[in-house]
Amino acid sequence: MYPSIDKKHEMSRTDKEPAKIEVQRSFPPLDESHYDVRPQDAAFYKKFTGIEDDAALKQHILDVQAKAYKVGSYPTTSLCPSQN
Repeated sequence: MYPSIDKKHEMSRTDKEPAKIEVQRSFPPLDESHYDVRPQDAAFYKKFTGIEDDAALKQHILDVQAKAYKVGSYPTTSLCPSQN
């Protein structure tokens, strides 16, 4: 009922490579100077972690952030929990 597809035409559609997507593979190093936790966020983290000391909490957050950054260096990892 329908004409057969020309094989030459069919091949030309499948021979093309898929579009390439540019991916950023490197991100800037973590920067402790961007650490800026709001009081309400600090209260949440303290309750969640059980760490009450501000300096210990900061170090804990930076340590977790560094571990996460090694696994997947995503821009959002470098921003969390700062408020840039």
